[in-house]
Amino acid sequence: MQKLTEHVYGVLTSNNFLNGYLIQNGDAFTVIDVGSDASFAQTILESIRGLGQFKAHIANIIITHAHADHFGGLKALQEQVNAPTYAHRVDALVIQGEQVAPYAAPNTLNLLDQFIASVMLGNLPPAPPARVDQVVDEGDKLDAVLPDAQVIHLPGHSYGQIGVWLPEEKTLIGGDVMMHTPLGLTMPIKAASPDWDAAKNAIHKAYDLQPKNLMLGHGSPIIGDATRKIEKLMKRLKI
Repeated sequence: MQKLTEHVYGVLTSNNFLNGYLIQNGDAFTVIDVGSDASFAQTILESIRGLGQFKAHIANIIITHAHADHFGGLKALQEQVNAPTYAHRVDALVIQGEQVAPYAAPNTLNLLDQFIASVMLGNLPPAPPARVDQVVDEGDKLDAVLPDAQVIHLPGHSYGQIGVWLPEEKTLIGGDVMMHTPLGLTMPIKAASPDWDAAKNAIHKAYDLQPKNLMLGHGSPIIGDATRKIEKLMKRLKI
């Protein structure tokens, strides 16, 4: 686990290929995304114990979006932790097993995107259904997480994708609103994104926050100059 800002730690696994985050508020931690399976949930628990804070505990769990690599470990974590789980009202239906996560229509994908869909999405194990205790939407306050923290709706990669915005430190924990590759920021995987135009708008929405720090599900966190890097992506995409 790596401390990223005053309040945020990163649970950064597989060379930042799959990330979760922890927001600290005194002795309480909020978990943001729980990886693809029970082993990731266990990594989160061990990371908190590794801080050596005897009274530290998980007080909240937030799922940014209902893709199996972000909530696959949720049921396992809930079995060990008595903490409320938050998700957008749309994606909550997928997390609870009431709907299947929608992906991009095959006829909208080029050959490369179709290959990615077959290799990456086809081999992703399904996530066991888990409970959602509190549904959230744009602008909802998350004072239980940290004073002034709020929900930012960033649809496109999923219809109910959300980010957590910490205005005091200008930090956006944004799920898969973008990906951070060694070559810079990119859009999320198209094959997994049911609304590509909305995904572009979500990038613009993230930029409008003027974040200093951007923490994503895939790729190394950006600390200090996130707005400039998002602007560079927008110029490349002409959005």
